[in-house]
Amino acid sequence: MSTSGGRLSLATFLHYDRRLPGRAIWTPLSAVHRRLAPGLLRGAEARVRLPGTGPGTRTS
Repeated sequence: MSTSGGRLSLATFLHYDRRLPGRAIWTPLSAVHRRLAPGLLRGAEARVRLPGTGPGTRTS
């Protein structure tokens, strides 16, 4: 996840050594990923907007 110029972005990179099992695994997981990613970005945006919780700030 990164921030730049008032924008927040998320990238997911996967690498499977064997194509067929990777495709079989990612096909159902991609649906879960597409449902969870927007909420993850909204939560990250809210944290970045809070004072003292921006990039480079450690929290517990």
